[in-house]
Amino acid sequence: MKIILLLTVAMAALFAVARQPALALPITVSSSYVTALVIPDNNATGVAETENFGLAGYAITSLQLSLQISGGYNGDYYAYLRHGALGFAVLLNRPGLSGANPYGYPDSGFNVTLSDGAANGNIHSYQNVSNPQGGVLTGWWQPDGGLLSAFNGLDPSGAWTLSIADLSPVGIGTLTGWALTVTADTPSGPTAVPDGGLTLSLVFLGTGAVMLAAWLGKFQSPPVRIKTENRK
Repeated sequence: MKIILLLTVAMAALFAVARQPALALPITVSSSYVTALVIPDNNATGVAETENFGLAGYAITSLQLSLQISGGYNGDYYAYLRHGALGFAVLLNRPGLSGANPYGYPDSGFNVTLSDGAANGNIHSYQNVSNPQGGVLTGWWQPDGGLLSAFNGLDPSGAWTLSIADLSPVGIGTLTGWALTVTADTPSGPTAVPDGGLTLSLVFLGTGAVMLAAWLGKFQSPPVRIKTENRK
């Protein structure tokens, strides 16, 4: 009986530890990638950069993307982001292009962060808010024609691909870097145990311990009965 009691106390303590989450939720993780990819001029194929993001077992609740492009002609660029079979969002769609401006904005380069809720508004019309006068556009902007919320609910782990093309002659740019910032929470559906299977292991350990204690009990010596005799 003492063995079973001690094992029960130990199991309760271990389960209390196992129930503690490995990470506070929601969690935000950033990853930056340095590149030096020349973007071919007037070429719809463009270039693509694929990187792996290592946050498995969670579901995306919001996403931000930072983008660094040097040189070129901003009104020429078309860019999009892909993740898995379902995740897709347009980031740039020839900023400034309109019926009145068939070439888009003539500025050269981006050092921006794209977010669905950015106060500056849609990057397609950025000169209505900020005019870099031919230089590099900076600041926080909303994507041009797409929503990063398209990735919400997806597991962030695995391959992410950024593709950029230059769709008009004159000016050659370079993708110099980009970054992802992912905020994620636990998925709503059943998933693998987030503590690496510790809880499940403890269940088997506890069950085995109780069985072992019961088995040992079968082989304990029976209680000794002392016979007393009445002496006259």
